[in-house]
Formats: sequence, C-alpha cells, structure tokens
Amino acid sequence: YSFTYENTKFLIMSGNYIQKKEEYQIYSKPEYDNRTDLYPIIPPAEKEWLLQEMADPTMQYVVFSHHSFANEFPDRGIKNQAAIRSIFESRNTLLCMNGHDHGDECRFRGGIPYITLNSASYIWHGTKEIFSYSEEIHQRTPLLKYMIMYDRPLYCTITIDDSKVAIHGMKGDYQTITPEDAAIGNTWNGVPLRPAISDYTFPIRKS
Repeated sequence: YSFTYENTKFLIMSGNYIQKKEEYQIYSKPEYDNRTDLYPIIPPAEKEWLLQEMADPTMQYVVFSHHSFANEFPDRGIKNQAAIRSIFESRNTLLCMNGHDHGDECRFRGGIPYITLNSASYIWHGTKEIFSYSEEIHQRTPLLKYMIMYDRPLYCTITIDDSKVAIHGMKGDYQTITPEDAAIGNTWNGVPLRPAISDYTFPIRKS
C-alpha cells in the first residue's frame, strides 16, 4: 500500500512470495523448497503495482519493505532486487528501508541509500542453547535461549526537508550475552550486528 504527504509518496512493499517455476504464491514455510523455489521475491503483479505507484515524475519516493533490496546474502534479500532497484533508480527515490536482518547497516546502490533497520529488541542466533536468564523465564519463553536481547527498545525517527533526509537513531547495549558469546561474530546474514540504530544524513536525490 502507499500514502502521500505533500510531494512525497511512501510505498510499503512485501517480498513475502515464493516463485515455483512460473507460479507465485504467498510464502508458507511448509511449501518452500529452497532447492528449487525462489524466496523472497517480487512477483510480476507487484512489480506492475510499483510502476503504477511511481508513475508521477513530480513526486519523490520513500520505500519500506521487510526484506532488503540490497542484501545479496543467500536467502535474505529480494531475489529479483536488481530489477526492482532499476525502477527506484529511474525515479526520485530518496530512501529504501527494510527490516528482517536484525542488524544495522547502510548500503548505496545506484545512488540510493538502502537502510537495514535493526530489530527493536533482539538478534536471533539459533546456533546453540544459551541459558542466560532464570529457569522460570526460560520455561516461560523457550525460544529465548536462541536470542540476544537488547537492554532497551531500539527505534529511529526520519526527517525529510527540502535539502536532506536525516535518520536519527539511538544506542543501546546487550542484556546478558553478546554475538561473540553465541559464536556468530559481528555480522549475521550479511549485515553488521550492534545494539544500535546509526544516524545518517543524505542529500535529496534527483533522478
């Protein structure tokens, strides 16, 4: 869906689709075969919607998505991201922002900043069982042993004016364990890990 404020249109996109040969369907884990299927992906119908939504050359655009249009790590970013980025690059696209990867990063593609926005609360490691809280807490929340929790909710605000886009982030810390304790290092699924959302400032881009 989309909404408009003054001369800026905000697009909210989903890549939560599987391509099975020439067929596309909403993602369902039991039906996804990573040997033959493509996921996540933007289907042709969604691409057509995007072209219609970005048809006005007098507008500027901001894109939000769950999956990244810039992360090329296996099974993380949008599979047909290059084709979708070419649409963004031909319009006045100011910024693309995604979640999914629970990290903190900015990458530029075709002059457009692609921000991976951190999780509000945790990193999922899933590598080994780490019991860093009380037995009662772990019994109540059994998946917590696979999570690295932040000590506060992370969020950012975004300011857009006539000359720039500014992201105002924040810093936090880990509660009990760190990525090193979980033996996953300081990157996960292709993005840097830290308990923070970085600050960025970008000049307004014109295609």
